Amino acid sequence: MGNVFYKQGELDTARYFYGKAYLLYEKDYQRSPDPLMYFAEWSLITEQIDQAYTLSKDAHRLMNRYFLWHPFTRMFLPCERLAVRFMLVTCLVYQQKRTEALTELQALIAYYRSLTNANEKWWDYETLHNVISMSDKLTDADKTLLLKLIDVLQAPKAEGDRKLAELEAMLPKLLQP
Repeated sequence: MGNVFYKQGELDTARYFYGKAYLLYEKDYQRSPDPLMYFAEWSLITEQIDQAYTLSKDAHRLMNRYFLWHPFTRMFLPCERLAVRFMLVTCLVYQQKRTEALTELQALIAYYRSLTNANEKWWDYETLHNVISMSDKLTDADKTLLLKLIDVLQAPKAEGDRKLAELEAMLPKLLQP
């Protein structure tokens, strides 16, 4: 996504013009389906939850279909896989699908634990953090869950492991209806 739509989208994001940035990312996505993860994220940022969920599921499916022998696929980074899983969890929380959200959260945690060194922090959660913390569509418990999960994903692995243990201790309280 190194094009003019993406660059202008970054500028609009920095100025908190999320709706305007979304429209630019949508144009970029229409030109090429490669930025699927980014458009899923922008759908989530603008709280278009059903679309964000569909795009995140598509991105997750694409990641799981990677074949080394196929010339048009690429290896997905662990941080990309974690980001897509996070988007799935977040969408399900927004949709109040607690059982499915817990299942996705468990899959995210299992994948996170399988990583020996997840110190590369290529995915930026700052905008999602802002949107989640300001959302009037989420309960305080939902916000706490998602923001603490962001803290885990943004931390260096050793610190993230510690924060994950704290989050897991809070899960029964956070996941109550």
